[in-house]
Amino acid sequence: MHDLVADPEQWVDVADDPRYATVVAELSARIDAFFATHADPRYDLWNGGTGQAMVSRYRLYKERYGKEWEVTTKVGPAFSD
Repeated sequence: MHDLVADPEQWVDVADDPRYATVVAELSARIDAFFATHADPRYDLWNGGTGQAMVSRYRLYKERYGKEWEVTTKVGPAFSD
């Protein structure tokens, strides 16, 4: 996260700066709410879901995530209203 007024070139990440804790908390809450509303748990890789994309190295993913890992051809929900 960057303070674009104080640092328009985005050299300094201020996410861990206590002065920005309120902003970080607000943005975290907003992104959590977005994914709670729009994300499909079937594609949540962090929680056992599968990927939803074109996979050119299928065997590599099988080796990494296990034999149960499968590519899906289903189209997920749109992210716009």
